[in-house]
Amino acid sequence: MKAQDRVIATLRHEDTDRVPITGLITNDKIASKFGKGNLNEENADKVMLEASISCFDIYFVNHSGIAFGPCFQEGDFRDEFEYEWRQKRWTRWVVKRPWSNIQEMARVLEKETLLMDAWQPESHPEYFRGFPKLISAGEERSCPCHYEIGSAPTSYFRDGLEEVTYLVQDYPEIMKRWVECRHKKNLRHLEYLLKNYEFKFIRVDADIAYRGGLIYSPHFLEEWGWFKRLAELTDLCHSYHAFFVFHSDGNLTPILKQLCAARIDMLTPVDVGAGMEFELVKKEYGKRITLVGGFPHKILADGTVAEVRRYTRWLIDIGRKESGFILSDSSDEFDNSIPLENFEVMLDTVYGN
Repeated sequence: MKAQDRVIATLRHEDTDRVPITGLITNDKIASKFGKGNLNEENADKVMLEASISCFDIYFVNHSGIAFGPCFQEGDFRDEFEYEWRQKRWTRWVVKRPWSNIQEMARVLEKETLLMDAWQPESHPEYFRGFPKLISAGEERSCPCHYEIGSAPTSYFRDGLEEVTYLVQDYPEIMKRWVECRHKKNLRHLEYLLKNYEFKFIRVDADIAYRGGLIYSPHFLEEWGWFKRLAELTDLCHSYHAFFVFHSDGNLTPILKQLCAARIDMLTPVDVGAGMEFELVKKEYGKRITLVGGFPHKILADGTVAEVRRYTRWLIDIGRKESGFILSDSSDEFDNSIPLENFEVMLDTVYGN
């Protein structure tokens, strides 16, 4: 089967020749081995693209290339709203915010709200220029999934959960306007992609959970219209005959029913490291959505080759029942903590070697 046929059949809960596999490569040795070249600044785009296409049935792309590509210019940088970020090889985080109190944060959000409200995709052709090449790169070996739209309930990731909690209480209308303007910007962005490019899969991220459970309560998500907005994104995808991939790390068990009601097609990942029970989730929701992940990161990182092979076989046996399963790491990243030989034996087992 071609990769796209395999993935679509899996989403439709039909039989396939094997279980599909996907993920994000954030591992230098894996990238170099399967990208057919040493990973360096000059060839990073080429190596990361080839590695992702060679390993996976779905590869993730954004406007700059493969999603989560490495950074070779490590250090601090400042974004358009004066947030200072620290960039490392495979990650980045905020080190300094342009405000010192809640009132100042509210003003930053108001400024950003105005810019998001004015943003139109047609005014940024350079932003979308690279997609045709990225989409065609997989040919019949793998299929591209757009990965760039974020839909978290608030700006907590950048502004801090505690600080945002105070702002939501003191200035709820400012945060609500920010969320709604970002959502409308996401809808414009998404419709432009679906109209002009051949993406069959769209991934939207909203990290709303962690190891202990949900970051926001189901009541808050409902009251603030988050499930409604998610359903609007999925409906837009479906109107263009594209599949909707929803991502959040953490234990999503308390809201799986609501996610199904929002009509998502694929959930990534089933984060067993955060407490989700793969067999239980598969039994309860495996007929309604396609599940991605399920492979404990600890086994991939610390297990023996024999343990990885044995767990891969077990996961395939459980996941293939009535289809609707795509194998990946439980965090959906194959990072530098995973030995190359463990990744290779997992891949070989999936491919039936």
